[in-house]
Amino acid sequence: DPKVFKNKDTFYALVAAKKVDGRGRILLFKSQDLFEWEFVSDIFEKDSKGTMIECPDYISNLKLLLHSEQFQPNEGYTHLNIHSQRWLIGDLDFESGKFATKKQGIIDYGFDFYAPQTFLEENIMIGWLDMWDRNNPSEKYGFAGMLTCPRRLEIKNDELYQTPIFKNNNDCYKLIKNHFIDELKKGIIELEITELDKLEIQLRKKADNYFLIKLDGDEVVFDRSKCGEKIFGVEKDNLSLNGIRKMPLKNKEKVEMTIVMDEFSIEVFINGMAASFTIYPDIYAIELVLNIDSKSTKYKKTNYEE
Repeated sequence: DPKVFKNKDTFYALVAAKKVDGRGRILLFKSQDLFEWEFVSDIFEKDSKGTMIECPDYISNLKLLLHSEQFQPNEGYTHLNIHSQRWLIGDLDFESGKFATKKQGIIDYGFDFYAPQTFLEENIMIGWLDMWDRNNPSEKYGFAGMLTCPRRLEIKNDELYQTPIFKNNNDCYKLIKNHFIDELKKGIIELEITELDKLEIQLRKKADNYFLIKLDGDEVVFDRSKCGEKIFGVEKDNLSLNGIRKMPLKNKEKVEMTIVMDEFSIEVFINGMAASFTIYPDIYAIELVLNIDSKSTKYKKTNYEE
């Protein structure tokens, strides 16, 4: 999966590879004319944690390296998917071809995000909203896999910060009380919360079936186990088997949350972090329930018509 970009007067290409009798590597090549290529280096000179690397991507103005990694070991709850995605902030030395990592993390905390790609000089990323080695409920609906909404990438306090890009047809927030009920199947929810103490959001709800987002201490828990058709894969840890993923959230003084919903997907953005999920609920499941204890909560909804 080569990613070609230019530095000064030279073209470079990052290429994912797998070392013979080894694990994943990222190689750097250079060219003056895009036809004749010269090998520069193995940018890390060591095996990846997983068995293979795919989709390397380097954003020069952010000094940000992205790549997908297959069959890496679990690292707490940040790499429970056997195919996962890493971001690394650091310096790529074009003379030596080495990458010096300063900070790294996971791109997406959800079940379904892989193989992201960015646009040249735009700092905008789109990923594949699905996952290898899972069952495929979408087959009955006539498709296989989706793409995420586009996400603008920034670096804030040495962390990757993602913001969904969409057309907003509603510019007005409204203050809501602790318990709030609405309806939404396809659209956007935006929340601005100050001094968050308790959070429970039920999406695509019908009777006792819904997608759940809740605050548990310094973690946000996402639970899709009651949201329609069961999705399962090769992961055998308890969280995966129970349809659960988690995201850290220590600073609750100001929480900005955006939820992007489509027919078969939910993408959640909280203070620049992201978690993406495929779902296959009842087509008439449209209720939205918010239970939030906070100093104040502002709510905005944008509907998208069929």
